[in-house]
Parts: sequence; structure tokens; C-alpha cells
Amino acid sequence: MQDVTDTGVSVGPSILGLVTSGIFDDPLAIYREYIQNAVDELSRQNEVDGQVEITIDQRQRRVSICDNGPGLTYQECLEDLVPISQSKKFLGRDRGFRGIGRLAGLAFAESVTFLTRASAHTPVTRVAWSKAEHQNRSNPMRSKESDVHDWVRVEVLDDFDYPEHFFRVDLEKISRHAAGALLNREAVRGFIAETCPVPLAPDFPFCNEVWEIFPPQQAPYSLQITLDGEDQPIMRQYGSAIALADKKEDRFYEIEVVRVPSIDDKEDAAVGWIAHSSYLGAIQKGSRVRGLRARLGNIQVGDERVFDHLFEEERFNRWCVGEVHVLDSRIVPNGRRDYFERGPHLRNLENHLAPIISRIASRCRAASTARNREKRLVSAIGDLEDMYELAASGCLTSDAASAFVEKALQQLAKTYHELDSSGIEKGSIQRVCAIEEKLRTFTPNGKRFPVSGLSRLEEDAYRRVFRAIAELVPSARSAKEIMDSALRYAKS
Repeated sequence: MQDVTDTGVSVGPSILGLVTSGIFDDPLAIYREYIQNAVDELSRQNEVDGQVEITIDQRQRRVSICDNGPGLTYQECLEDLVPISQSKKFLGRDRGFRGIGRLAGLAFAESVTFLTRASAHTPVTRVAWSKAEHQNRSNPMRSKESDVHDWVRVEVLDDFDYPEHFFRVDLEKISRHAAGALLNREAVRGFIAETCPVPLAPDFPFCNEVWEIFPPQQAPYSLQITLDGEDQPIMRQYGSAIALADKKEDRFYEIEVVRVPSIDDKEDAAVGWIAHSSYLGAIQKGSRVRGLRARLGNIQVGDERVFDHLFEEERFNRWCVGEVHVLDSRIVPNGRRDYFERGPHLRNLENHLAPIISRIASRCRAASTARNREKRLVSAIGDLEDMYELAASGCLTSDAASAFVEKALQQLAKTYHELDSSGIEKGSIQRVCAIEEKLRTFTPNGKRFPVSGLSRLEEDAYRRVFRAIAELVPSARSAKEIMDSALRYAKS
């Protein structure tokens, strides 16, 4: 191993704090940053079998992220991995371009080490950024020029026992406060599935339609990302069904293609899709699919709330599923990558999305109105059934029971008038027809009083009282419950 640390670069602790913990507040974001760097290199080389392997060592508090990209030479390591905020990437072609994402791990680990080589005949270059030796920053005798030697070391390894070409990132001694996220395999798997450029799951019913919306030269690049040697690569979590917040389930029925022209109208500024369902309510929190999402280079920008500000009612963004893939290089993510930098091209995107989002909201409201109508109908049917049961219970006189049935028929006619049967579940319609038949064929004669052994005078007294209860209590079910309580005393 040869130590060749002579970077000629000076950097103080403040700037490193600014470009790490000052930007990356979510520990899981480091996976996006390092996978983003991998996909930039792999896609630039037109590598169709791009792969990333992630290894998590919980005991050692260590994470490795290794890709099969072209790798870097020693000189490229000095030029690309040592300077801060000095990137050779091109805005509009590459996903990263600010030159700070590779240091994201320093916000949550003691050291970040890069190992790479460009061919089988070259040694491995090791670039290690560490803050372990930089604890005595307040020492006034330490010069700023020496700071870099405490943070970064560049070495050439003579060991050839590595892949022919690769790029690997090792995060060592992950801090305790970040370990709960960075070392949690389920959290990592979910974050990568939601955020990173991985394929759609095969059971998503619109896979083919989604890929067909992209221009051939701008088709989204996807990686095969595996975690801890698992055979099954991570995929986006869209499936054939979606779990709702109230533990019900909904399904996708159709896909709507979204196209946003650029300001100069020469090409698409963005393309996307919306998978329409029955809009039965809010999708389950933590599903990692709900909301209209934004993606650039097939990497998510922001989260499920990224377009909340375009919804008149934010809650409807929790009901829908869709993605907007930005293609216009003039629409640039901000430093935190939670939205885009302001400008005319972003406004153009938002202006075209506004009517699409309005239509989503209209679907949600229409579905909500239909469900409320169904609930009212179900409640009305229940009331009618309770009224029939009360009339047929024998607790009322024949005249009172007939009057009660007539009242139920009037309520039935009102229900028909207020509620259009279109969109109503078949079971509810069948219940309406069944209770209507019972009410119209009702005959009060011969209904015995529910308690035997009472005299005629006692039965008449009970029935008069029960008639008053039936007329005064607004709910037939509540009236029947009061009568049943009274009858229990009559039996005792």
C-alpha cells in the first residue's frame, strides 16, 4: 500500500459541516446520493446491466455500497473525490451536479471511504474522508492548510483481489442517532424502492404503458439493486392493489398519461402517469406509493407531499397514485432535493399540472359524494327495516302499526327521490326492494302481544304507552329497545 496523500486542497471544518449535516437531515438520503452517483456513471457508459450491492453490518455499524460501473483511475480520484463542490457532471445530463453528495455520509458516520479502479490491470485507489482525527478543531496552533490532511487520505492499494472495475463506498462507525435508519434493512429497502431508480414491480398492471410514454432517448434508467446478497432485487412498490387507511383495499382500473410541453414547445418538459382507482379514501400512510410524485432521472425529488401546494385540498394528494418525470434540463432540483429551483420553467410545469390535479380532486370528490350517498342509503334502509320490525312486533295496536307502516312507505318514497340509484351497490338496491315488498304487503291483524299471560286491559295499556314511545322517539330502533326493556319487567 502506497500513501500518496498530497492533495494541495485546504478545507476547514465549517464547510464540511455545511455540506453534510447542513443539507442532509434524513440519514436515509445517503443511499440516494451514492446510488445517484452510480447511475450517472453506469448510464453514461450505456451499461444495460447496472448493478448495485448494498451490505449492512449492524454489529460493526458499517454500510457498503458497491456498483459495477466503470470505476475511476488514480488521477480521476484526485480530481473527482477530493475537491468539494467541484463537479465534472453536466446539468441536464447527470442526476447529481453540485459535487457535495459524496460527502453525505460524514453527517452520520465517522468516515467515508471510496475504493475504485477502472480496469483489471490497475491498482485500487482508496480515498478516505474521516473526522475521527479532527476532534481538536479549536486548537489555535493548527493551521487551516493542515486541516485537509486530517479529513482525507488518498492511497494506492497493491492488493488486486477486487473486481476488474468497480466503485465502492464504505461508511464506518455510523453514529448511534442515525443507526436506527441506516442499519434498518426494512427501512433501507423501503426507501430505495420509493426513491431510487429501480424497476416497477411486475404485478403493477400498467408497466408496459408507463415505459411507452417516454421518448426513446429519455427512457428512465433502472438499476438492479440488491440488499445483503438477496436474490430478489428491490423494486418499486406499486402493485395490483392499494391498501387504504381504513384497512380496506382498492384496485387500479385505468392509467392516464401526462405530458407537459416545454415553454418553447419543442419537446416535453415532463411526462408522467396517474393510476386511477375507485378513490375510496386516503391510501395507507407509509405505503410509499401514495401521492403524485416527482422524479428526475428516475430518482424521486421530495416525497409524497412534493405537489401538495398544487392541490386545493391537500388531503386528495393522499388518495391518488402517480408520477411526474421531469425531462427539461432547465428544471433543476434544489440543494436539499425536496423540490425544484424557482423559475419560469418550473412555473410552466406547475401551470400544466394544475388542471390535471384539479381533475384528480374532482374524481375524489365525486367518489366521496357517491360513498356518502351510499352511506345515507344504507342508513335509510336500516331505519326502514327497523320501522317494519317495530310494526310487526305486536307491541302496537293494529291502527298504530298500520300508521307506522304508512309512515315508513312515505320515508321510502323520499329516499328514492333523494338518492339516485346510479353507482349504488347492488346489495343495497336489493335491500331496498326487499323492505319495500314487506312494507307494501304488511297486514297488522293477528299480531300477538309479545308477552303472554297479561289481561286484555294490561295489553291495551302497554300498547297505548308503546304507541306514544313510537311517535315521540325519533329512531325506531331506540323505541324498540325501550319497549323491550319494559317487556322484560312485564315478564318478571
